[in-house]
Amino acid sequence: MRKIIIDCDIGNGIAGANVDDGLALALALVSPEIEVKAVTTVSGNVLNYKACLVAKRFLQASGYDVPVYCGSFRALKEPTQKWRERLDHGVEKQGLKYLWQDEEEFLRTDADIACNAVDKMAQIINENPHEVTLIAIGPLTNLALLLTKYPEVQDKIQEIVLMGGCFNVKNYLKDTNFGLDPEAAKVVLDSSVPCTMAPFDTTTTTLLRQEDLEEMGTYTNALSEYLYKTTKPWLAYSMKTRGIDGCWIHDVLTVAYLIDSSLFSFEEHFVNIELCGAFRGRTYIADLGYLKNADEIKPHSSRKINIMTAVSNEKLLRLMKERFKANGL
Repeated sequence: MRKIIIDCDIGNGIAGANVDDGLALALALVSPEIEVKAVTTVSGNVLNYKACLVAKRFLQASGYDVPVYCGSFRALKEPTQKWRERLDHGVEKQGLKYLWQDEEEFLRTDADIACNAVDKMAQIINENPHEVTLIAIGPLTNLALLLTKYPEVQDKIQEIVLMGGCFNVKNYLKDTNFGLDPEAAKVVLDSSVPCTMAPFDTTTTTLLRQEDLEEMGTYTNALSEYLYKTTKPWLAYSMKTRGIDGCWIHDVLTVAYLIDSSLFSFEEHFVNIELCGAFRGRTYIADLGYLKNADEIKPHSSRKINIMTAVSNEKLLRLMKERFKANGL
């Protein structure tokens, strides 16, 4: 059984917030190959205190007893004002907040939340050396702080599986996870921990359609019912704002990889991230000989990243549906 910590910016039920973190968490919870040791949260898709409260509500509503720990509220260096304006208020400016009108208001801004995620992650890793995989599906701030505050854990982490990075996607210079904290992404990419990446290039080839969600809505268990309720407004929002026939399910790839890696194709490369100028936050391949003038682009890390280059959307959806349907039977 693979022991994991899911580090996320989960936003199910929050107007304008993506639900792919919730779908990934759900797939991990219902999979017998995986033991979720903890959920840690970070500011990204939603503010950290919201992600923490959403995670707790998600687990309670679904009937799972997993500890939730709150992590970093801000990036290492990246200014957050412009990001937060777009992420927190974009849905209102687009006039689409009504899509979430059936969602209950449950968040309290005065919630007393201890920010102890990094310490708890280190504790779990030290208690389970070489057995814990970190699933990172938000900005990498918590992981960067973990690796710098507790450098000894680098040799004890089984693997980091992350959703982030953007190499060559039309109209996208960078993805949100790496863009919100490029310095943190650099710490992780430059570390010695074995790492598998689900980049934006591959995750945007996935698609959860309305008919897929409606099928999931027929499954009679608490987890599926909660997923259906919280995914429905996001799917409608995605169709209206992204020009696609459904919604991408970026983060699910990280968990599906642990269950069945045959769903994917891979390439191994050195990966760097730009920290300065107009291309700040953009990732690029840094293998010698891979690019023109490559001798000027030196890899920063001593090890290559295992990059997901393709995924079977049909098989991915089938895996999700089978697991969600069987849950509780």
